[in-house]
Parts: sequence; structure tokens; C-alpha cells
Amino acid sequence: SRWAAEAYGSDAIVPLAWLGAQTSRIQLGTAIMQIPARTPAMCAMQAMTLDQLSGGRFILGLGPSGPQVVEGWHGVAYGKPLTRVREYISIIRQILARESRVELPELFTPYIEEGVKRAGNGGGMGARSKNFYNDYAKRLGFEEDAVRIQDLYLDGKRQEAVAAVPDALVDRVALVGPRERIRDRLDAWKESPVGTMCISGPPAAVPLMAELVL
Repeated sequence: SRWAAEAYGSDAIVPLAWLGAQTSRIQLGTAIMQIPARTPAMCAMQAMTLDQLSGGRFILGLGPSGPQVVEGWHGVAYGKPLTRVREYISIIRQILARESRVELPELFTPYIEEGVKRAGNGGGMGARSKNFYNDYAKRLGFEEDAVRIQDLYLDGKRQEAVAAVPDALVDRVALVGPRERIRDRLDAWKESPVGTMCISGPPAAVPLMAELVL
């Protein structure tokens, strides 16, 4: 096994991701990932991602670190480290189990309340008052659709929100369809201010776009 630590400098995840790409059998562990440095949900995502990429070789090691690093580097109150560790691990276990809705312990309530407050004041992608994607859809001429989609999404009706996205809107912001259609519409994109395009889809999409663009 190989282990990565973190304090003031390098983080623990990036070196292990690099090591994982160079090896095939050794275990990859963190000793430790600092709890105050990331939310438990973020920690769970990183752990699941690296474990999947490495073929199940990742070992998640957690710890509260010390007050010098926690308060001096991350700017977070050290508080009650043992309680925080227990509740942090509890949240991660809920996320990894995927069996029920995650219940946040009381210790994390102030952080959640602050996040909700900031969202209500215009921060975050899910905020009704300021949502960059929603504003962009309105500028493209889909104001009624944008309002309806956002209402459905914020009401927890995510599948209905997805279904409410009109094909015309998708067509304005993405190149989709069979090869011939993408080829025919590519010229319009070349003449637009767009300078960089992101490709998603099956592996065959990469050589296809390389052929059409170049």
C-alpha cells in the first residue's frame, strides 16, 4: 500500500490519483484526509471516484487534524473534533450505502443554514433569484420555459423538469443528432463567438468531431 498525507501543502487525493494511474495492484490510502478541509459529501464523492478509477484499491483515512492547520489554514473553528469525526463518518456511510436520504447531524446545521441563506441572497446554481443557466435560457428567448423548468426542479420534480426542456432550447446550446445533422449545423457554430466545445457521449463522438472540425 501507499499513503498520502495533507497539511498545509499538497492534498492527499491528487497524488493517489496519479499513483493509481501508474499502478494496478497496490492499495491507495489517505493518512489522513482532513475533515475540516471538505464537506462530508465532497469527501464521499472523492472517495467513490478514486475507488472506482483504481478498481477498488482506495482506503479512506480520515482525521480532525490539529487546531493550527484547521484554524490557521482553513479558517474553521476547531470545535469538538471527536464529535465532528463521528458525525462526519456517519454522513459518509449514509452516502456510500445509498439506502436512504442523508440526515445531517445537528453539528452541521449552522453550515447548512448559512448555505441556504447565501442561496436565498442570490448565490448558487439552485437559487431562484440568481441562476446563471436559467438567465441564459431566458436571454435565448425561452423565458416561459425557463420559469417552468425552474419551478418544477425547485419543487423536487426533477424528472418533470427534464421533460419540460424543449428540443429547440437543446438545439440552441448543443450539437446533437446523427452525423449528417451535426455536420450541417457545425458551420453555424464555427461562425459564432464559441471558441471551445466540450464533447460528451460514446467514444465514437471524439473521432467524429475531430474529423468534422478539422
